[in-house]
Amino acid sequence: MKAIEKIRDPSSTATEVAEILATDPGVSVKIIKTINSAAFASRAKVNNLSQAVAMLGMSSVESLVLSISVGSILPKKTSSCFDHNRFWRASVRRATLARGLAATLHPASQLESFTGGLLQDMAIPYLAGERPDEYAPILDRWRTGSEDLASIEREHLEWDHAEVATWLCGEWEFSENLTSAVGEHHGTMEMNGGCPPAVRIVSCILDDDENTGVDRFVTGVSERFAIPTERIEKLVEESFERAGELEKLIS
Repeated sequence: MKAIEKIRDPSSTATEVAEILATDPGVSVKIIKTINSAAFASRAKVNNLSQAVAMLGMSSVESLVLSISVGSILPKKTSSCFDHNRFWRASVRRATLARGLAATLHPASQLESFTGGLLQDMAIPYLAGERPDEYAPILDRWRTGSEDLASIEREHLEWDHAEVATWLCGEWEFSENLTSAVGEHHGTMEMNGGCPPAVRIVSCILDDDENTGVDRFVTGVSERFAIPTERIEKLVEESFERAGELEKLIS
């Protein structure tokens, strides 16, 4: 949070932000490795934090710091209805897909879309861990069918994981734009608000190895944005390949 406070200070320099980030070696190493990963496809290799901050810009660094930090504090316990590895595999797939699609739909929000895609389901590890008996049937129904998770949750609980995630965003002082990207991802494409379309549409990607949700993603993007199916399938292939490397870094 000290780093985020410094990042949001308009008078801060890249060197000052880098100095604060450097006090946490784990975060520092992950930031540099993530920027140099295939998921970001940087043209030049980044060797230090000052260079990373200067190259990405403050808002992008904030998104990256939040992504890595949240990944380190979310519950990692596997239960009967939740598998930590599958959860993060799906999360990084959403992130890379959202960033790739945003490059076409709304390029200025690529990093925001990446973070929104990555963290949109961040409440699920808490819910699965704290209320496994109540939440397991909901997740099973979501994974084996074609229904929207938030709709199933509201049917049984009168609230959904996106509402919980919005509360977490407030507790952790996320920016307004990122809070919207995380909290409104189950809304319709016609909704007003700050959730980029790329973030909303990747919510169909599931944490199930057999039912990944890719078919629904391809169909949805093709119908909604009139992008050729072949191009979307190539985006999926490239994004999932990049996600494999990123999963190890962020989770």
